[in-house]
Amino acid sequence: MNASWGVYFLTILYLVLGCICLCGNVWVLMTVIYHLKQHRTFSAANYRWVSAPVMQSSAIIYLIALSVVDLVSIVCAPMLVHDIILNQWPYGVIMCKVFFVCENANKSLSPLILTALSVDRYIAVCHSGMQWLRETKFAITVIFICISISLLFTIPVVSESGVNPLNDRKDVEHSKCVVVMSMTFDVLHTAACYVLPLIFILSVYIAIFNRLYWHTRYSKVGQKTAINLTRVVRSSVLVVAFYFICWTPYWTHRIYYIMTRRMFALF
Repeated sequence: MNASWGVYFLTILYLVLGCICLCGNVWVLMTVIYHLKQHRTFSAANYRWVSAPVMQSSAIIYLIALSVVDLVSIVCAPMLVHDIILNQWPYGVIMCKVFFVCENANKSLSPLILTALSVDRYIAVCHSGMQWLRETKFAITVIFICISISLLFTIPVVSESGVNPLNDRKDVEHSKCVVVMSMTFDVLHTAACYVLPLIFILSVYIAIFNRLYWHTRYSKVGQKTAINLTRVVRSSVLVVAFYFICWTPYWTHRIYYIMTRRMFALF
């Protein structure tokens, strides 16, 4: 592919993804706010908005947090597009660090919140008696814990990031916003923000599917319950599929890079 066509393709791709992300997350926030005004809450047990005189729904907190993090992550999209077009970082060191704050929030914080949301659904379906784990105060505490863990990976990246000269294939120098982290950091980041959340999420939904299967198949009460197995399975699979589709390409490349660095270090 010609270099100019590659630039055009990436520019259009980022713009389209940015618009989809913006519209999708604004729609989620507007939907949540609308139902909050109508005194309704989201039931993670049957994936419906139900009437609730008192708003105590952890699912709402996690949905809002996910949408806000996604919106923060697209703040840097225009800067990235401009950088691709110019093949030069024109915004200076401070904005370079802001760029990595937004970018790392998406990579580090979103998977942790998604994991918390998955656990919340597991509690709603498999341990409905433990309501204190699904209260708003507990959900907010979990969000702060997720933010704290994310900061452990964001602060080092921001501190090490900067605008450095890089040479392209024609040996032409360009100033780029870059960061180079140690292999130890890369391994820990990949494990904490991709591998472990992914394993945990898959385990949680397997447990949910197993519980729902036995509940609806062998329980007369379960056959008449409001829990809609098809809706739960469909929604759960979509969540996991979204996680795979959005994160696996990046983290696969990251794992390959780690393994390549390790091989070069050995030889």
